Amino acid sequence: MMCGLKIVNNGLNWSDFFKCGKEGSWVVVTTRSKQTAKIVGKGVMYKLGGLSLDYSRRLFEMTAFGQVNPSKELLEISHQIVDRCANVPLAIRVVGSLLYGQTMSRWLSFQEKGLAYISDDKNGIKSILKLSYHHFKSPLKSCFSYCAIFPKEFVIRKEMLISLWMAQGYIVPFGDGQSIDDAAEECFLILLRRCFFQDVKRDMYGEIVSCKIHDLMHLAQDVAGREICEVSISNTMNLDERVRHLSYVYENLMKRSRAIIQIRTCLWVGGKDKELLVGLILSICVRLRSLTLSNLDLIAVSESIGKLLHLRCPDLSLNRILKELPKSITKLHNLLVLKLSSCDELKELPNDLIKLHKLRTLDISRCNKLKCLPTDMSKLAYLHTLTRYMVGGESMYKM
Repeated sequence: MMCGLKIVNNGLNWSDFFKCGKEGSWVVVTTRSKQTAKIVGKGVMYKLGGLSLDYSRRLFEMTAFGQVNPSKELLEISHQIVDRCANVPLAIRVVGSLLYGQTMSRWLSFQEKGLAYISDDKNGIKSILKLSYHHFKSPLKSCFSYCAIFPKEFVIRKEMLISLWMAQGYIVPFGDGQSIDDAAEECFLILLRRCFFQDVKRDMYGEIVSCKIHDLMHLAQDVAGREICEVSISNTMNLDERVRHLSYVYENLMKRSRAIIQIRTCLWVGGKDKELLVGLILSICVRLRSLTLSNLDLIAVSESIGKLLHLRCPDLSLNRILKELPKSITKLHNLLVLKLSSCDELKELPNDLIKLHKLRTLDISRCNKLKCLPTDMSKLAYLHTLTRYMVGGESMYKM
């Protein structure tokens, strides 16, 4: 739904927000809510309809068949499916991607059972999304439900998301000989193809850099249940004991909840007395697998981080005044990823870094005062991403 709002100098207080527009300018507001449209103002309102039947069928055929010419029987089934999708592009693409490359028996099964699952009322889109989700294998279900940890509109870096999936043990190779990295990439692309991600950003080489979870994908919160919690000041008192993954942790939570011991993910930490708070996390959350302490201006990291024996993905990037890492970090033998990018004052890494024999990614980009790496780096047999390498005091950056 779109509504036009004309700016007129009539003394309305809210119009002060639009001072950059001259008199006679218009603001176009899009919303799914009629109530929101009414609140915005008395401008012209247009209710956007769905796609035409012809365009709906063409979109479905592009998504479900690609460049392959379908049989007459498949076309007839596809028309029945499109009729149930209420001409909504998202619903059409989700179902089309679900059936892409499937056998005739799968199509017939969907015709018999899947169509009945799709509701034709206002909740139809949600029922279609749930149908797509329930056709996922268990690893994909875990990967998607984990996305509920990110706030709405959060820009998710693909590299970070894949690292977090790996840290939680969600990635399982789809076939013999497939590497865990290729399996993670495939998981991401499947979710993208099923329209669970949007606003994809690519680099100059066409590689996906970031995305957002689709704004209609409340399903992630539904299927995650109580395992994932986005903490705010208002809900820190009632942390369920089933919670395993937290985003936005405040200091009063640390003092009031025994359930914090079970936490496996701490996405971001805020509040006053950061060093004290980080120390509490490191000493209490002994089962952490993923820990993000990025951009907190930390001066030091407590040696107690060495007690987090399950930790696999710590992110200490953008702590620009962090000068050194605790030596105990070399006790974290399950570490897969270590992110230290933009730690401007970091001068050296622990000499025993080679003890992290499972380490796959070491991100030390833009650590400009880091002049050398520990000896015997070649013994890190699983290391496949090293963003910077120093030879004779000089830097060589990964291209």
